[in-house]
Amino acid sequence: MRTILNLFILSVCFFVLFALFGIPISFWIEDRGISTILSFVYAALITYFLGRYLFKKEVKRKIISAKDNAKTEKPIKPFSLGGFSNYRMLDTMVAGSNFQNEDGLHRFHHIRNIEEFDTIVLKREPENEFDPNAIPVFDSKGENQLGYLPRKYTRWLGKEMDQGRKVYAYYKRTLTQGDYPIPVILIELEI
Repeated sequence: MRTILNLFILSVCFFVLFALFGIPISFWIEDRGISTILSFVYAALITYFLGRYLFKKEVKRKIISAKDNAKTEKPIKPFSLGGFSNYRMLDTMVAGSNFQNEDGLHRFHHIRNIEEFDTIVLKREPENEFDPNAIPVFDSKGENQLGYLPRKYTRWLGKEMDQGRKVYAYYKRTLTQGDYPIPVILIELEI
């Protein structure tokens, strides 16, 4: 609904700006064709930047909403930009990134090799002795473990994965304020 309202506002702004710019430009430039073209260009540019601002604000609002929902154990609401998406999104930190892997290297050595928006592999680990719902997080090759998803998300996300839902994960950034780096990932669940 907001998207339609924003489009309506932009179209009204364009026509108002077109009319407003047409008056002063016609005083400076006597050729009516050139003044009309300049009025159109100015109105289009201002409308374009206003549209970018409005839609950027809408995307930020939806991302903040997704982050707020990530604090609960319940599945988050569908994230869509203008109703065109079939995904639920989750932005979360990876737990256990300060431990060593079986190869003897600390996980943060592997975290250093990951770049923004690299694919992350999530696998179920039902044989985990501490948490049968555990979902370890691996690099794009699925070889080096980076940590685990926080326990509060694993129950419902594990059920979704077991039902065959497609889950995509991407590396977002690393938090470096503590003693060791903590990776932050973005998870998309197809609904």
